[in-house]
Amino acid sequence: MAADITTYDKALKDVYGGAPIKELNDATPLWNYIKKTSRGFDGRQFVIATHGRRNQQIGARALTGAGIPDKSDQDREGIDNATFKPTQLLGVIHLEHSLMESTRTNEGAFVRALRFEVESMASNFAVDFDRQIGGNGDGILTACGTTSASTSVVVTDSVYLETGMGVDVIVSSDGTTGTGAVGRYVSSITSTTVFVISGAAITTDSTYAVYRAGSRNNEVNGVQNMVKGSAAFGGLNPATAGQEYWQSYIDSTTTTVTEKAFQKLFEAPQEQKRGGGGKPNLAMTTFGVRRSYQDTLVALKRFTAAPLRLVGGWEALDFNGLPIFADRFYKAKRIDFLTTKNLFFLQTRDPHWVEEDGSILKWVADKVAFKGIYAWLVQFGTDARNAHSAGTTFTES
Repeated sequence: MAADITTYDKALKDVYGGAPIKELNDATPLWNYIKKTSRGFDGRQFVIATHGRRNQQIGARALTGAGIPDKSDQDREGIDNATFKPTQLLGVIHLEHSLMESTRTNEGAFVRALRFEVESMASNFAVDFDRQIGGNGDGILTACGTTSASTSVVVTDSVYLETGMGVDVIVSSDGTTGTGAVGRYVSSITSTTVFVISGAAITTDSTYAVYRAGSRNNEVNGVQNMVKGSAAFGGLNPATAGQEYWQSYIDSTTTTVTEKAFQKLFEAPQEQKRGGGGKPNLAMTTFGVRRSYQDTLVALKRFTAAPLRLVGGWEALDFNGLPIFADRFYKAKRIDFLTTKNLFFLQTRDPHWVEEDGSILKWVADKVAFKGIYAWLVQFGTDARNAHSAGTTFTES
């Protein structure tokens, strides 16, 4: 009988390719575009003085017998303080000594474990931070639906969840566990509205939400609570007399994307009575809203297939010379027009490996293993809330 491949199976070699092929989306457009606005600080909190009221001792008078404007409660400029406290973002890598030994050479593994873990942590940190600054600081990844004693958890949208992610499923209003669970992880994601949770079955309704484990109300500020027409931010509240200026222009009714609608948002910081004089130089939105804008350009025969190419390799559509970026983490139907000179990251220093003891890797007690801690004390803020605007109800294409 002639020799065939089965006969020689044990003599044939396995030929492996190079480094693992990247299957994860690491794009972080919002973070990459505005991270250059960071400000360093030390101490308990960062305080910004805001000039929000004018001296109103001004008035016209008759030519004779006129008195000067002298209303005692109108004779001074109004200064307020916006305050921002940092939050602590942490990431941990864990490696057994045997793994590190086995992956020291190219012949032994696709990647060297230590280098791969260290580089990946920096990338993972950036991805999650990009998600956070597109949010509102509460840490909610998704709201829950009705789940009755099951490990298949119904949610509004599973887009922010990933397999292996540590999660808490708790009551969003007060953080209690109730019939949910804490310290579990995502076993799998079975649809856009269902994920499987590790451990025992849980029960939820719309009062529950999913968070990264331990992160409820501990994430940094995001554009959703910063660019807003109401509610306190940084200790100032537009509902307080004299602080009415501390709000953004929000269009919450327009659904159709038009150039006119976008133009109004673009001009709002300069046009509104208490506008901060900001001139937006960046628009952030979803892919769906950007496609809707693209459709209007096609209809007007003004669309070009060549988008703006910006520093860092990012691409964007153009509106009045202003780039419109799409971010997969952005809230559906929303677009923000941002004045980046009025945005900032407060940080003690850049993200870093904790090495105050002189070593990045720490010995794990009673284990032949090591761990490393990646840390960042940071907060996202603005010194002029009225320098930004947003539309929140645009139809996606």
